[in-house]
Amino acid sequence: MKMFVLLEFGKIQFEGFHRFIQKGLIGELNDFPKIEDLNQEFEFELFGEEYQLVEPITKERKAIYQSSMYLLDLYVLVRSTQKGGDFA
Repeated sequence: MKMFVLLEFGKIQFEGFHRFIQKGLIGELNDFPKIEDLNQEFEFELFGEEYQLVEPITKERKAIYQSSMYLLDLYVLVRSTQKGGDFA
C-alpha cells in the first residue's frame, strides 16, 4: 500500500478555515431564514453581519499537540418578536 503525504496540510486547513470565517460564515448567517413557532406567535431573526467569535482558551498549536478540538464560540445577534402583542 502506497502512502500519500500532503506536506502543507495544516496550512491548507488553516487557510480554508479563515476563508470560511471571512466569506462563508457571513453568507450562511445572512441566508438563514426567519424562524416562526408553530402557532406563528413568535418570530426569530438572525443578523449575520453582527456576529462575534470568541478566541478559544486552547491555542491552535496546543490543540494539535494534544490531538484535541480547536473550538470557537460563535455569538449572533438575534431579534425575537411576539406578533400581536408584548411579551408577558
